[in-house]
Amino acid sequence: MPQVLHFILFALSCTGSVSCSIVFARAGENATLSCRCSKDGGCYDELVRWVRMNSNETLQIIDTKCESPCRFTSKRTDDIWVTLTVLHVESGDSGRYYCGEHLSSYLQFTDNGTVLTVGDVWTDSSELHLLNEWMGEGGSPELDW
Repeated sequence: MPQVLHFILFALSCTGSVSCSIVFARAGENATLSCRCSKDGGCYDELVRWVRMNSNETLQIIDTKCESPCRFTSKRTDDIWVTLTVLHVESGDSGRYYCGEHLSSYLQFTDNGTVLTVGDVWTDSSELHLLNEWMGEGGSPELDW
C-alpha cells in the first residue's frame, strides 16, 4: 500500500519581520537556494524533502534522490541549513521552494521558502518597486510607492 504524505503548507508573504529570499537566474545557469530545515538542529539529509509551489499554486515534490545526471541536488550545510542546487535552470523552474523534514507521515516546514525567478532578459539598469498598502485619510486603503 503506498504511503500517503499529508502536509499543510502555509504561504507566507515577505512583509514586516518575515524574511524572504529571492534568487534570480538566467535560463541555462545554475541556481543555489538555501533553506532552514530545522528549528533546533538535527537536520538529516535523508529526511529533507523539497517542494516547489509554482505561479498557479500547484505543489510539486522535487526528486533530489534521482540517478545521475540529476538537475536537483540537496546538500546539508550545517545542523539547520540545507541547499538545493538546480542545474541549467529553465523558466518552468520558477516558483517558491520550501524544504521540510519528512517526519513519519507528514512534512514539517520551518522556513518561509525561497523564490526562484528564471528569466532571460537582463539589463544593467533593472529596477524593483515594492508596493506597500497603507490606510489613507478616512481609513481607505491606498498604495504608497
